[in-house]
Amino acid sequence: MTRNGQAFIPLRSVFDKLGAEIAYDYNTKIAQMNQSKAGDHPVSLEINFKTNRTTVNGKPVKLANPPFMVNGIGYLPLRLISETLGAKVNWIQKEDTIVITTVTTTK
Repeated sequence: MTRNGQAFIPLRSVFDKLGAEIAYDYNTKIAQMNQSKAGDHPVSLEINFKTNRTTVNGKPVKLANPPFMVNGIGYLPLRLISETLGAKVNWIQKEDTIVITTVTTTK
């Protein structure tokens, strides 16, 4: 979905596929994602859909366009996903497709 010239993606579908744990509190409207797969650097993301406050690893993040909800689905700026999880994002214009890939490092 595009809003204000920026790509947004459904929170749960992307984070599920990236192996993150997701929790959502319907009363406070706060979503929490934790990514801690072996070999990756752990990442914690919290989004308050009431106040638009977003934190990554406990530190506030300023977003050009805030996350939003549509029909109970939370949408996040695609840029936040790539910067937070170190994912590579490619736009394939002729297919109107966004491809998100992550690289797992081993020691």
